[in-house]
Amino acid sequence: MMAPFPEKFCGLNTYRFYLCRYQATIKVDNRPFSAGLEGCLLRAGQPFVLGLRRHKAAKDFWAAVGLVRQNEDYLAKAFAPKK
Repeated sequence: MMAPFPEKFCGLNTYRFYLCRYQATIKVDNRPFSAGLEGCLLRAGQPFVLGLRRHKAAKDFWAAVGLVRQNEDYLAKAFAPKK
């Protein structure tokens, strides 16, 4: 999981989380979402809505890949056997 980061989504304060191939947007604003987005909210007793997109075409996917590769390089160096 990458560290969440704040962003504006439809003019509201939110945080974006990345969980492997999944992304979640968490609203941290007291104002309601617009009527068109209410079907995407988690609610007890209601169906869960999942939006799909081609993740390899998204700029943020490739940024995440770069971060993972940097982390792998760092860990390989940090835990390499001492000479």
